[in-house]
Amino acid sequence: MFSWEKNVDYLIGGTMLISAPLIPDMIQLTNFHLFNDGLTLTIQILSIVLLGLRIKSQIKKEDE
Repeated sequence: MFSWEKNVDYLIGGTMLISAPLIPDMIQLTNFHLFNDGLTLTIQILSIVLLGLRIKSQIKKEDE
């Protein structure tokens, strides 16, 4: 059975990865294009790291 408590980090990481390009538009920093691009890239990288760590942890649990 699907458990939200066990899989909430997949949801957070996936949501961050998908919504990262929209965040600069939401906070409307129009004069800081380089900052907006850096913010988007940082959020996407951190969400990939979060998902990767979660998958690695899940694989480790299944091996034990």
